[in-house]
Order: sequence, then structure tokens, then C-alpha cells
Amino acid sequence: MKVVRTATVVLLLLVALWVIAWTVVSSLAGREVTLPNGMVLRRVLDATLNRRDDLFSADGRTRLARDVEFVCFDDRYVYLAAFEPGDTGLYESATDWKAAGDRIAGAAETTDLFAATGGCDGYFSAWIGPALLYDEGRVPHRPLCRSRNLQNTALRRRDWFDRPCTPEEWPTSGG
Repeated sequence: MKVVRTATVVLLLLVALWVIAWTVVSSLAGREVTLPNGMVLRRVLDATLNRRDDLFSADGRTRLARDVEFVCFDDRYVYLAAFEPGDTGLYESATDWKAAGDRIAGAAETTDLFAATGGCDGYFSAWIGPALLYDEGRVPHRPLCRSRNLQNTALRRRDWFDRPCTPEEWPTSGG
């Protein structure tokens, strides 16, 4: 009888630990945001449980780019810089087309995504890290309000400018 109780307690402890571990792992992944052009940025875990942000097509299933570092996006395109070799580039949302190599410069000339200064002229005037776009972002994990590109009147999803932002500079540590 004592062995059965001990086994039951051990089993319950293992189940409790599994639930806690699953909760922690789930909180590290699963964050996502649908961009105005329909593409999806999603936080995923790789095989070693490292977090990364990947770009998916509008269907939410087709992975287009892995380990995204920064994005610039408008109603049709996403230009991104990725840690994954070969994934940096310009993506068109309707067809999931990716411009590569020399075609990026040509495609950039035909889009309104790039400012004359070479910066971003999408929903933000600065390159944005995916973590700053997730809905549950908290200071300092939100884009700066001044980086919202309110001047670009061609952008159709004006509700994107109502998303949370950080009004001042990001807090710095130190002293």
C-alpha cells in the first residue's frame, strides 16, 4: 500500500512538473502579429528551445523566413533582415514572392517601401524588431511612438498607428 501511495505521489509530481515546464515553454513561443499586408510574424522555438521570430505567409502556415532580426513593412511588402543566411530580402504578400540578390535593388525602386534616405517608409520610419510588434509588448518592448510613419498617407491600415508605443526614449540602465 505504501509503494502505491509513493508511486502516486511521484506520478503527480511528474505531471505537475510537466505542466509547469509546458507553461514556461509555451510562454516563450506562440506570440504572433499579423502585419497589415496579411503576413504573420511569429515567435517559435527551435529544437534547442531557443526563441526566434519567423515570417509566415498570409495563410499562417508557410514559413518564408527564419530568425528575423528587423522588418520594414507596408500594405504589400515586407523587407527584412534575418540571421538565417539567404532569408534577408524583400517579400511580396499576395504571392509570397521573394526578391533575391540584385533583384532586390530593382524591386526596391518599384515599391514605396523605401525612403529616399534608404530607410523605411512603411508603417514605421525605422527598422523594427519583431518583438516590438507583439500585442503584449511592454516598455521597453514597444516601438517608439516617434517611429510611427504617420506622414505616409498611402498606408491604408491607419488603425496600426493606434497600437501601443513608447512615448519617450527607451529607458537605459546604468548610472
